[in-house]
Amino acid sequence: MLAEVGVREGDAIALLLHNDPVNTMEYVVVTLRQVVPSLSEQDAVAVMIEAHNTGVGLVIVCDLEPAEFYCETLKA
Repeated sequence: MLAEVGVREGDAIALLLHNDPVNTMEYVVVTLRQVVPSLSEQDAVAVMIEAHNTGVGLVIVCDLEPAEFYCETLKA
């Protein structure tokens, strides 16, 4: 997926969460914590609030493989 646009293994990938009018804030926090185990409750709330207030929040910066996994899992 990301390799198609020139991203290579070892590149740092910023995983972003976009605000949406469908999912509740509570659901977003719970889902972030389930999918991205390194996020604490406080971090997940901060990402959700950032996305809610600005339209986009930074979830994590990581390698390509986990970024693709987190992205696909969060979309499901």
